Amino acid sequence: MTRFSASIAALALCLPGGAHAMQQAEDDPLSPVLDCREVPGDAERLACFDDATAALAERRSGGAFVVVRREQVEQAEREAFGLPTPSVGGLARSLGALFTSESEPGGPRHDAVDAAEPARAGDAEAQVAEASGVRVLERDDEGEAEVVIMQIRRFDEYGYQRGSFHMTNGQVWEMTETERMRMPRSGEAEAHIRRLRTGGYVLRINGRGATTNVRRVR
Repeated sequence: MTRFSASIAALALCLPGGAHAMQQAEDDPLSPVLDCREVPGDAERLACFDDATAALAERRSGGAFVVVRREQVEQAEREAFGLPTPSVGGLARSLGALFTSESEPGGPRHDAVDAAEPARAGDAEAQVAEASGVRVLERDDEGEAEVVIMQIRRFDEYGYQRGSFHMTNGQVWEMTETERMRMPRSGEAEAHIRRLRTGGYVLRINGRGATTNVRRVR
């Protein structure tokens, strides 16, 4: 289990019925439905499916478990990048209504991504990046975001060669060391932020030039 997955699990425990939801996740609530495939006889198999799906629908509507799509988890991961671990509070804000929107009329829906369809997967990746304002450039061996890109809205300088980067997605990253950072005089500026395996984060403007140690403050 990755660090982000562990934080998702911790968040689930904090939700209403969270402990029950985690138990259901471990037991796999779809198992009774899938087991019906082994029932001999068409009538018996159909009756099994009817009973299993009715029980599944009842548990879902009662909040016993939730369905979170891969795109939703990826968006939460991007929005939580840089927050302390475990970051249950931050994840709760990032996930927002993900645990209820699927069952609400007119709620946001996301198409499932088939790994065999790279074009669709690329479209989903672009949609998640646009929604969160965070593009993942590199992932580590565990599949967690290691280098992300955000657009800088402004840089507020204070003190001696210190300042904070305000991103267009609302995130704010503060320098933790003195370093002269040069913002482009024209054109867009992007922050390339790398998560260090030894802890902490470093930022480089437009992926080149000097780097500076930073921490996320918002």
